[in-house]
Amino acid sequence: KRLITPLISEGKVEGWDDPRLPTLAALKRRGILPEAIKAFVLQFGLSKVESEPGWGKLLHENRKLLDERCVRRFFVKNPVKLSVTGAPQKEAVLKNHPTKPEMGQRSIATSGAFLIPKSDFDAIVTGETFRLKDLYNVTIMERSGSGMVVKYEGDEGLAAKKLQWVVPEDAVNCKVLLPKDLLDEDGNFRQDSMEEEAGVCEKSCLELELGNAVQFERYGYAKLDKKEDNGLVFIFSC
Repeated sequence: KRLITPLISEGKVEGWDDPRLPTLAALKRRGILPEAIKAFVLQFGLSKVESEPGWGKLLHENRKLLDERCVRRFFVKNPVKLSVTGAPQKEAVLKNHPTKPEMGQRSIATSGAFLIPKSDFDAIVTGETFRLKDLYNVTIMERSGSGMVVKYEGDEGLAAKKLQWVVPEDAVNCKVLLPKDLLDEDGNFRQDSMEEEAGVCEKSCLELELGNAVQFERYGYAKLDKKEDNGLVFIFSC
C-alpha cells in the first residue's frame, strides 16, 4: 500500500484495480480466479520465513483452471492479408473447446481471403505448406517483397505448421493489454509496465460479455475489459 498509493495519486496507474497491481481488485480485473489464488496460497503453508513468491506459480494455477472453462477464439496480431488462389467457398466449423463438445461450435464462411499474423507471414518461405487452422492447407508458390502467391492444397493431411486466421469481412478491431512488472529492481516505476498489442479477432467475440475470459489460440488467455466504439479491449491474463 505504501508503494501503490503514490502511483495512484500521481496518475501512473488507473486505480486500485489496475491490472499491473497485486491487489484483489486488480487480480479480478486481470482474470485471475479466486480458486487460483487459494491454490497458490496453500502451496506455501505456514512458515516463519519471509518469502516473496513470484507471479509464475499463480499464473500457472490460473491457466489450469481457465483451460477447462474458456471458449477458443482466433486473434490475429498485426494482421496481414493473405489471398488463396483456387480456394473454394467453404464454411469452417470450429469447436469452442477441443475436448468439451457441450461448449458447442461456431461457423465462419470463407472465400479465400484471410488475415494472418505478420510474424507468421514474415516467417513463411517459398514452397512451404501450412494449414489455416481447422480449414485447409495452402502452399506458398511465390513471394516478393510484401506480397506472395498462395495456392489452395485441399483438406487432406495435416501440415505441420498451423496458423490462426480471421476473414476480413468479419474482422473486429481489438487490442490486448499486457501487464508487466510494475517496479524495477530499485523500486522505481517502470514506464513500460503496460504493453499494448493491436490486431483483429473473430466477429463472435462481439457476443462476449464484459468480464468473460477466452483463450486466443496460440496466444494466451485474455479477459474482455471494455467494448469501445472502435473495437474490443482485452487484458492478458496468462
